[in-house]
Amino acid sequence: MRIGIDASKLVSPKPTGVERSTQLLLKNLFDLDQENEYLLFAPVPLKNFEQPNVKSVVVPPAAFWTLSALPSYLEAEKAEIFFQPGNILPTRLPRKVVMTIHDLATIKLPRLYSLREVFRSYLSGLQAARRASKIVAVSQATKEDIKRFFAVPERKIEVIHHGPPRGYLRRTGKLPNQVGKDFFLVVGRMELRKNIIRILEAYSLYRKLGGGAKLVFVGPVGFGYDQFQKKMKELSLDRVVILGFADDRTMSGLLTYAKALFFPSLYEGFGLPILEAFTYGLPVVTSNLGATKEVARDAALLVNPYIIDELAHALKQVEDDKKLRELLIARGKKRLQDFSWVKAAQKLRGLFESL
Repeated sequence: MRIGIDASKLVSPKPTGVERSTQLLLKNLFDLDQENEYLLFAPVPLKNFEQPNVKSVVVPPAAFWTLSALPSYLEAEKAEIFFQPGNILPTRLPRKVVMTIHDLATIKLPRLYSLREVFRSYLSGLQAARRASKIVAVSQATKEDIKRFFAVPERKIEVIHHGPPRGYLRRTGKLPNQVGKDFFLVVGRMELRKNIIRILEAYSLYRKLGGGAKLVFVGPVGFGYDQFQKKMKELSLDRVVILGFADDRTMSGLLTYAKALFFPSLYEGFGLPILEAFTYGLPVVTSNLGATKEVARDAALLVNPYIIDELAHALKQVEDDKKLRELLIARGKKRLQDFSWVKAAQKLRGLFESL
C-alpha cells in the first residue's frame, strides 16, 4: 500500500506534545513496517526518516497548505491511504482516510478559547466524523468525547495511547540560573485550559502554608496569558519563574531536579508530561478527570483541579511526605511499562491494513 502522511508537524522549530508524539509514532512505525510504502508530505525535505520504503515529498509552502497545496500532490503520488496525525483534512482525499483527534478541549471548554479556535475545532471534528474511514483517539476519554459530540459510532474509533518520551530525554540537562534546585514544575502551553490561574492561587496558598519551593512554568504563551499576568500582580508572587519554550537540554534538567510535576489541567486529550515525569522518576500531582486520571491511575496524587485548597495541600503533602514521594515514584515507573511506541505503531499499522 502507498500511505500518504501529512508530515508538516515534523518541521516545527519549537515542537510541543503533538509534534513530538507524531515524530516518535512515525519513527517506530517505519522501523516496524518495511513492506508498505510511506509518503511524507511536508513543506521542506525531511531527513530523519531515510528508509527504502519512506519517501519525502516536498509540497511548497502556501497559505492554507493542507487545504490548498496538499491535495494535488496526494493525487500525483497515487496515495491509497491518507493519514493525518494533525487535525485538518485536505479538500480532496483518497478513498481511505485515517485521522487523529488529540483532544476536544475547545469544544468541551469553549469559554477558555477564542471563538475562532472553537469554530475551527468543531469543523475539524465534523470532517473526521464524515470523511475519515477511521479516527485515532489518543485516550479512551477522548474517544468518549468524540462519540458524544459528533455521534461517531464506536467501531469507527481506535484508541492508540502515546508511548513514553525517549531519546531526547536524558539526565544530562542544565538548569537555568533563575530556577535553582527547589521547585515545582508546570509543563504545557500557558493557557486557561491548563488551569494557570488556579495554579497561581494554589501556589499562593501553598506559600502561606509554609511552603518555600519555587514554581516554574515551561511552555509557550496561549489564550488567557493576560489574565495570568494580572493574577501574578494581584497575588504579588515573587518565586514564580516563567521560562517559555524550553529546548531538550533544559527540559532534561528541569525534569531531573524538580520536586514534582504539577499538572492540574482542566482537560487533556492524553497528558504526555505525566509520562515524561514517570520517565524521570518524578512525583506527579494531576487532575482526577478524564485522560489525566486514565494515564496516571494510582501512580499520581489525583486532585480536583477546581478546588484551590486541595491543590495547595497536595503541593505541601508532596513536599513534606517522603514516603508518599517514594510511593509515587515507584508506581510511576511501574505504570510507565503500560505505554509503548512499539505497541502504538503496531496498532496503527494494523488499522491501515484493516481498511
